[in-house]
Amino acid sequence: MIGPVVLIIALVAALSLWAAQVRGIPGAIGIGILITIAGASIGCLVGFLFSLPRVLTVDAGPAVVRLEAGAAKGFGDGGAGKPKPRLLASNTNLERISEWLTTMLVGVGLTQISSLFDYTRRFSNFIGTHAAIFTGIDGKPTAGVLPIVAPILLVFGLVVGFLSLYLYTRLALSPLFLMVEDTLTRDPGKEVIQGADHSIREEAATIADATQDPVMRQVADGRAISVEESLYVIQNLLYEDEAFDRAIQLGNQLAGTSAPQIAHYWLLMAAAFGQRHHFLLQSSGPAAKDTLAARRSALDSVKEAVKRDPRLKAQLRAMMNADAVDNDLQDFKDDPEFLAVL
Repeated sequence: MIGPVVLIIALVAALSLWAAQVRGIPGAIGIGILITIAGASIGCLVGFLFSLPRVLTVDAGPAVVRLEAGAAKGFGDGGAGKPKPRLLASNTNLERISEWLTTMLVGVGLTQISSLFDYTRRFSNFIGTHAAIFTGIDGKPTAGVLPIVAPILLVFGLVVGFLSLYLYTRLALSPLFLMVEDTLTRDPGKEVIQGADHSIREEAATIADATQDPVMRQVADGRAISVEESLYVIQNLLYEDEAFDRAIQLGNQLAGTSAPQIAHYWLLMAAAFGQRHHFLLQSSGPAAKDTLAARRSALDSVKEAVKRDPRLKAQLRAMMNADAVDNDLQDFKDDPEFLAVL
């Protein structure tokens, strides 16, 4: 949007600069447009400096993890309940320059108000001397009405430029800055899911009826379900007998949300596929392709979990211990591919 506007202004300025070299009315129009553009340029700069938004720095307090009950089951939160850490801070140099310049402009402007009339007179005299593009009655060069009109055009350009960029910065640039900050600080676990919430509510209600878990009841009866609440439901399913397929189904439904950005999601999927693999091995006459598919899915999930949070390696290795409470990956304790990842 702003690109074509700048291009048009540059074209008009070029044509006006050419016209300003011509005597007569075309030259007067060219000079008037150049004065207006010069004033608008200064006004745009001042308007931008006065409207530039500031990035607020807020000290991060202790994170309140809503679903702490899940940590007691051995999985931890895996990053699902923590705000996304900022690895890079916003550069505020432009904000500081804006603050310094606006303070200076206001201070200097207030001290020079009494000299404003003198500056206007000197500007008119300058135009009258150097813009003599007409020929007077006596045959001498004259600037016509340009010395009177020039200050008006300059002030007009200043006001229009200031208001234009001030409003553009406030209405267009500020939301863009806010969107960038929101993207950098967004917690994927807080995203409200759409589409899969019906299945998650049903599973949460079933678990709540069986265990009287208040968090599950809250998820089942709540208006909106977040990604981290969905992961908590999947986590609880992994502690029910042969409920891994239901956990995998819910996990697949979350694939279109921000859940895959969370390491804890992949840890739960690795546990679910590990349970499925163990179940197939223990079953009579398991299909080899199903067993291989479960192993491959578990391995891929482990890789994704480690890629997003290398600190999960120790937890995933502990899940290979057959004597542990969470032994979902026990079938892969000697698997070279799993060991190479962990």
